[in-house]
Amino acid sequence: FLLLATGATILKLAGIAVGWGMQFQEPLFLVFLILVLTVYSCNLFGFFEIPMPTWIGRVATPTNADGNNSTLGASFWTGALATLLATPCSAPFLGSAVGFALSRGPVEIIVIFAALGIGMASPYLLLAAMPTFATRLPKPGAWMGWVRIAMGISLVGTVIWLLTILSAQVGLLNAGILAVLMVICGLILRLAYNGKRTSKRVSLATIGLISAIALIVPQVAPLPNSGINSGKFSQDHWQKFEVSAIGLLVEAGNTIFVDITAEWCLTCKVNKSLVLNKAKIVEQLTAPGTIAMRGDWTKPDPIIAEYLATFGRYGLPFNVIYGPGTPLGSVLPELLSEGSVVSALQQAKGMFEKDSKQQNR
Repeated sequence: FLLLATGATILKLAGIAVGWGMQFQEPLFLVFLILVLTVYSCNLFGFFEIPMPTWIGRVATPTNADGNNSTLGASFWTGALATLLATPCSAPFLGSAVGFALSRGPVEIIVIFAALGIGMASPYLLLAAMPTFATRLPKPGAWMGWVRIAMGISLVGTVIWLLTILSAQVGLLNAGILAVLMVICGLILRLAYNGKRTSKRVSLATIGLISAIALIVPQVAPLPNSGINSGKFSQDHWQKFEVSAIGLLVEAGNTIFVDITAEWCLTCKVNKSLVLNKAKIVEQLTAPGTIAMRGDWTKPDPIIAEYLATFGRYGLPFNVIYGPGTPLGSVLPELLSEGSVVSALQQAKGMFEKDSKQQNR
């Protein structure tokens, strides 16, 4: 988290728009994660065991005074990977904290991100502070093998999810080529590793070549932003997000529902599936005088980044409703519900004010 804070501070001082999860907008970052998780999953499946070089072993597993090895370095890198995988969405609690941090100076950014890191590490810190809890954990046994397999399957699922994000950025063909390369990588690790040094060298050289090709694939034929902002929508009632048109539409008496989403935002997908795609909400969004706009932040978009910053937001999901009752926009909670959307739409249309005036009469 401190590294993320440092990177965000440097980018902000350089005048570059920053946002929570923005690294998922870069194809090379996605390819890197896919490579790492593929190797991790193969290791969990027992396909290979590659001993670390001596100098890495000394850093990753330093020897204590009593001769036992600790795993501080290995634990750190495992936590770093978990942090990277946890950053696509800011819901339900991080939106305000991250938004406040990124709108302030370097000190505030570092302090708040450090607090986020402490929060994520708190379960482990609790176990370290109260080691008696560790005695209640299950004893090592055959069940650990099944846990490794389950973890490997979960990592494969994560790789598939990352490939779907990558396909939205560089095209289905390029993502498919990368998927085939990862399968070949796994097969090589499974077949070539038999404990002989030559096989290890051959497998590592082949995997290195595959990794180099995989990093080149997204750059061969990168596509323009073919997501939602290009005008292709999964539902007919969603229009292209145009911030310049919102004011004019509101002045004309319309109600505008804005949904800023991205392929890498899992909470956005949950909101769509459980709320925005429901018949009741679709009926509200397609009512006369109501316009639904959707913007795609899967790839870098300075217009969307600037738009989010005007509300003090730097992460997704983000939904806001404009109307005669809320001309400046009413920001919705990050986790949507049918009730909150309907209520916000009514408020934006000024229905609450009309009802209260009628009751006063």
